[in-house]
Amino acid sequence: MRIVALIAFCAAFGSANADAGFRVVIDDDGVLRTVASSDAVSVQPASPADAQSTKSGTSSTRNPARPSAAENSATSTHAPKQQENAGQFDEMLGASLQTNAGLKASGARGKAANAAVWREWSALLPAIEAGGGLSDDKSSGTYSDGTLSVSMMLFDPAAFNRARSAKSQALSVHSEALVARDRLLISTAASWLRGIYALSAAKEYRSAVARLEKLRRSVVARKASGFASAAEVNAVDVRIASLRRELASFDEIAAKSRAEIESATGGHVKLTTDLPNDAALAGFTEDELSAMIVARSPTLQSALFASDAALFSSDAAKSEYLPKVRVSADYNAVGLGGYGTRQNDLTVGVRLSVPVFQGGYIASVAERSELAQASKWEAQDVQRRVQLQVETLFREREAAAEKRKQVNAESGELESLVKSLDAQYREGFGSIDELLNQQVSLARTKEQAVEVRTQQLYTAFQLIVLAGLADNVQQ
Repeated sequence: MRIVALIAFCAAFGSANADAGFRVVIDDDGVLRTVASSDAVSVQPASPADAQSTKSGTSSTRNPARPSAAENSATSTHAPKQQENAGQFDEMLGASLQTNAGLKASGARGKAANAAVWREWSALLPAIEAGGGLSDDKSSGTYSDGTLSVSMMLFDPAAFNRARSAKSQALSVHSEALVARDRLLISTAASWLRGIYALSAAKEYRSAVARLEKLRRSVVARKASGFASAAEVNAVDVRIASLRRELASFDEIAAKSRAEIESATGGHVKLTTDLPNDAALAGFTEDELSAMIVARSPTLQSALFASDAALFSSDAAKSEYLPKVRVSADYNAVGLGGYGTRQNDLTVGVRLSVPVFQGGYIASVAERSELAQASKWEAQDVQRRVQLQVETLFREREAAAEKRKQVNAESGELESLVKSLDAQYREGFGSIDELLNQQVSLARTKEQAVEVRTQQLYTAFQLIVLAGLADNVQQ
């Protein structure tokens, strides 16, 4: 009877993992663990149909509010024409996953949680004990004895619910490991994109400084010919000094990002200007992406599993009032050396225990019931925050795209204006101050265009990670 229950428990353990977007595997150490359902080497575009299947997934019977995660095909964070550059970015992400001590600690906690499940479940498995000895008695002489005892709980609902609580808690721990993985991917990508922004902005300012230095040489030549004043040369020097200060600040940011990337990857990957691409999101509508993110969300899954664990713990406290049934069998064999006789006996018994009054049970039931209710409300709050986060990312992405169009248009207008003012100044009737002001404005507008683009890519990458489209980055 208990063996059948154990098989059913294992099946339920795997089924719960699958419903949550995970699957159970046995790692190299022979330990059960859960991994994301998607497990491929490269990221390939997923179809909108996959997202639609996510919406119609199976819900948990314990908690109908639980969304089920579909096995979403992962997609590359880069466009097909950028595969060479994509490899550098993916290599950086993979190296950061491999070298991060926090993820290894999360893996260890997952194994400990799995062990706790079997520890709780073992209370319902048969217990077998054997013993033997050799004794010398004055009246009976030398004799040997041996015992074999077998006992098993036939009915213990409290232990069964404790095992179910431990299983849900283990799933919550595995979900927390995925949360840590997502956060690491996003924070590492943020360092990478911040470094790209700094390198690109520094490049724009270097170009602006070079243009102003060229203009300065022209102004100095005009001054020598009597067509320019020392004030004009000084005005150019002031603008050059201002741009160089901006350049120095971006060089500092780039140096910091380089250090962060090298630290995150163990020195295996260097910062480059390779940009990720948001083409992975092109095949999905906002509703489809939102459904995928909410269904997969390990933060929400962890809260829901923790709610289940608290509910089963409450059930276990209530079950302490129920009867418990234990069956046992003892076999004893005694051999008397002096007389050559053997005395054997077999005892089989069933023990029924019924709690009559335990004062602590009442408080325990009340405490765990309130904790279960608190966990339920916390899970609902997490679901609300996840949905708000998704909506915020969508709006930030839209705002960044619109701002990028405006900045690019402004940059084009400034370039035309600068060319016009430069031609006017060289012809002798233009204002040097107006030309310098527009040169500086152009440099800052180009820097802003880089900032908006990197922010747009960062927002898109967060959506890619949260939707599970980066779950198969090599670790």
